[in-house]
Amino acid sequence: MFVNGNKIKSGQEVNLNAGDRVIMGAELFVFQTPGNAVDIDQDLAVSEYRETMADHSEYKDQFKKATRGLQGAGGKEVSLNSGDASSLEGQMVEIYPLSVELEHLCMLMDREYVDFNVVLQSDKVTKAGKDDCSVKVKVINRNENPVQVVYLATFEFKRCYKILCDELYFLRDAVQAEEQYVVPFEHDPINLLFDATFHVGTAVMFPEFLVYNLETDASEKQLEVFPAAASGNQDINAGTLEVTWTPLPGEDGKVVDIGSEEELLGKPWKYKVHIKQALQLSMICDICYCEYEFFGGDLFATEAVEFDERPTRSPVLDYEYVHSVECVTKEFIAWLKEPLEIKVYISLDVKKPKALVSTENPKVYDLICKDLKKPAAKVRPDTGSKELEAEMQELQRKLAALVAENAEIKKANKRLTMQKRIAMAAARDAGMKQYPETGMAAIASAAANEPAPPTAEAEKKTEANGKKSSACVVQ
Repeated sequence: MFVNGNKIKSGQEVNLNAGDRVIMGAELFVFQTPGNAVDIDQDLAVSEYRETMADHSEYKDQFKKATRGLQGAGGKEVSLNSGDASSLEGQMVEIYPLSVELEHLCMLMDREYVDFNVVLQSDKVTKAGKDDCSVKVKVINRNENPVQVVYLATFEFKRCYKILCDELYFLRDAVQAEEQYVVPFEHDPINLLFDATFHVGTAVMFPEFLVYNLETDASEKQLEVFPAAASGNQDINAGTLEVTWTPLPGEDGKVVDIGSEEELLGKPWKYKVHIKQALQLSMICDICYCEYEFFGGDLFATEAVEFDERPTRSPVLDYEYVHSVECVTKEFIAWLKEPLEIKVYISLDVKKPKALVSTENPKVYDLICKDLKKPAAKVRPDTGSKELEAEMQELQRKLAALVAENAEIKKANKRLTMQKRIAMAAARDAGMKQYPETGMAAIASAAANEPAPPTAEAEKKTEANGKKSSACVVQ
């Protein structure tokens, strides 16, 4: 922590005044008191922040290490002038504290195998200049084989940082309130950080043979993929990319033989490129595509092919495109003499960890308790492995007993239902024998100590007598 550019040691107390600048981690705050707000020079505060972070011994040497490791294809170093270097150094100094904090956060979430490095990355391999270099965060998952590595842009890293800080807040709040909280898998550090499409490497070809309308030689189809030019990873084997260029005939149906550059000037040029597949990439991917820049600055990209059902290190792309130039110029020939870079982009195959990040995860719970400087026993009962196992066995025993009891109740209910149906059928049969004409109605009346209902024959006689009586009355 720094106050007005001065480092505050652990345990040291400092009285803050309105307008004081406070740096915590990589964040800059201005202390204000109600009713006594003080206007500050924002430019001066930002300048002080950068100088303070740059002078901090923990970070000031990191940029030099990064620039020493920044190389292109063939080990060629990328040179930066003082102005560009200063700008990049400022960005790196801003990100370093966040990366350290996020590594600690991942440890609290039971993801201690995730590491962070702030590096310089060049988008180009053969001709990297000041505009091609950018600050990236190299994130490593040591729990996978092969080890997974992604390079996140600073804005993407900051987005992940904010989300994970929120999730840690929710976990801490739940622990203190003795409540349950589960981090959604979408916000799990593994999914959030590694489920991203990124530039993994660049294949480099030298297309000068295309000046002479020649096919790609069989020995040159497999192009080496150089890892994305970032500090410290130039020795990694990033695989190969199979690329073939085939000359196409003109309107006369023939491919013209070209013996010199001058012969090609003013003539049409037509080739089909086929990017078949990448082979033995450094990591297993579930999405892959390639991108390259053709003459004139036009950008071309293969289709992003998905391999969800069967992730692979050798994705098949089968991309074909016909490039043509109606009239070859000296500029086009000069372009063919320069290296052609084909960038390879992938998305990693992210597997869901067995243990979720939640307050029910004993490791996460204990780590957060320690981070809060509160013993676990004061927050909830001791949850040692033996006690948890015994409690789990007891719950499973009770559950099995309840399931068995429920099954017996269902069987008894079925028996009672069947017995009721049998009894009703037997009573109906008995009633029909004793009271052939009234059946169940007579049985019900007898049970109620009431007279049995009249039979059909008795009802007919009663009806007939009624008619005779009414006839006499009319007369």
